[in-house]
Amino acid sequence: MMDRRRLWITFAAIAGGIILILLIAIPFLLNADNYRPRIQAMLSDATGRQVTLGHLSFSLFTGSLVADQLSIADDPAFSRQPFVQAKEVRIGIEVGPLLFDKQVKIRSITIDTPKISLIQNKANVWNYASVGNSTKRANKAETQSSMPNLSIGVLEVKDGQVTIADLGEPTPPRVLQNVKAKISDFSLTTPFTYSLSASFPGNGTVSVDGKGGPFNQADASKTPLTAKVEVKHADLVAGGFVPPSAGIAGIADVNANITSNGQTARIQGTIEASQLKLAANGSPAPRPVHVNFAVNQNLASLSGQLQNTTLAFGKALFNIAGTYRTQGAKTNLNVTAATHGAPVNDLEAFLPSLGIQMPSGSKLQGGTLTTTLAITGTSDAPVIAGPVRLDNTQLAGFDLGSKMAAVTALTGGGKTGNVTTVRVLSLNLREAGGALQAQNILLDVTGLGTATGNGTVSAAKALNFNVVAKLSQTGAAGMATSALSMIGGNVGGAASNALKNGVPVAITGTASNPVITPDVRALTNSAANPASALGKAGKQQQLPNNLGKTLGGLLGKH
Repeated sequence: MMDRRRLWITFAAIAGGIILILLIAIPFLLNADNYRPRIQAMLSDATGRQVTLGHLSFSLFTGSLVADQLSIADDPAFSRQPFVQAKEVRIGIEVGPLLFDKQVKIRSITIDTPKISLIQNKANVWNYASVGNSTKRANKAETQSSMPNLSIGVLEVKDGQVTIADLGEPTPPRVLQNVKAKISDFSLTTPFTYSLSASFPGNGTVSVDGKGGPFNQADASKTPLTAKVEVKHADLVAGGFVPPSAGIAGIADVNANITSNGQTARIQGTIEASQLKLAANGSPAPRPVHVNFAVNQNLASLSGQLQNTTLAFGKALFNIAGTYRTQGAKTNLNVTAATHGAPVNDLEAFLPSLGIQMPSGSKLQGGTLTTTLAITGTSDAPVIAGPVRLDNTQLAGFDLGSKMAAVTALTGGGKTGNVTTVRVLSLNLREAGGALQAQNILLDVTGLGTATGNGTVSAAKALNFNVVAKLSQTGAAGMATSALSMIGGNVGGAASNALKNGVPVAITGTASNPVITPDVRALTNSAANPASALGKAGKQQQLPNNLGKTLGGLLGKH
């Protein structure tokens, strides 16, 4: 009995050794490169693109064919460069059919270190849209046997690079690095699951998880899908989300859910933006901005509508609504941003991001803001315009009365102290290219009076305003008016009326250090020419020397 056992053990050992030798020898005996033309033809047939593989080797233990190169041709309407290039691709196969029937049945594909080129033309069509197009596939019997309906258990990308470009646009392409993607249970006719992660310039990352399918065999870009998207530390400029010329910058964290039926997409989520800058001449906001958004987008036209979208700076809430349309690297905007009674204290820190600069050492405190701003133009050159109104606020750390000393000398009043109290400031604002235009200005300051007029702030923050100040008249005001009246005649009367009806004032300098001076020439010209004082056209008369000297003394100009 023991001899029989030993005999069986010996036979088993011999059989095991033979099998082991065969397993080791098969990869050397099997010339996998002989299968390369067949596999290339099957992949080309399945994708509708020319697929080229490098030298093939066979790994029995992993059950895969390994190609040292991969190239997939692009749609010739977009580029003659490869759509995908990779250093290595592993094709998981069913070993039994390969060894015994010489059939190649693909169960998985893993692409290592690929470079993928995504290109969009001006008609908003992507170069990957024709991948798997039913009209471009030959649907050969061998392909259907090896990959029925292009079914692949796992399609995986490791350590890839994706370049995103706009055909015919001068803007540089956006680049995603460290791309990892995995599609499970992929098929042309059934749903599949997928995940993706990548990084982009500026230390940002993105991850996407979701489900897709069935695959749209006419246009791959219109395949239905759901997705959960998470973006962290997205640098808007370095990451290529907005062009530097737009003047917009910041760091954004995004959480969004996407549902697409292949024709339209619904996108809902939140954005937390820090260091946000919304104007070319602006500076980063020191506090974060929170956005809740909902977008309906037409995938063919890349046009969309913003719904239930809010932008919050603390307790200050803006309601955003409107439409957009993307064409190449630019997006046309038609959006409104409105708020009513927003607390100024929450907005004050955000003003520099809009290019609005306060006088040096000053700060807005208290009060409310009401505005409805229209945002039009394109994403790289937006135009912001609309009415703006501030109520019951204070400019702490700024003595407007002392800045207007040369003007308030006419009235003997005008002391504000180190806090300027603004009852009302309203104007029509227009910002474009970093420059501001202000029209129909109305300013009412406690202790000083009112001012009306127009002006501009250049992209370099230089001021050029011309206003008419109607000052509160106390104390010496009567003396000033009487002095002018004593000059006599039409000239003295007109000058006296000019002081009563308003003093022309020029505001120059910079936003951080404004210079406020009376416009002596405008005042004296109106005094010399009553018709001019009434706003009528007429030749300006020469002012008598004694009147010029009198006004010069009253205005502190000698």
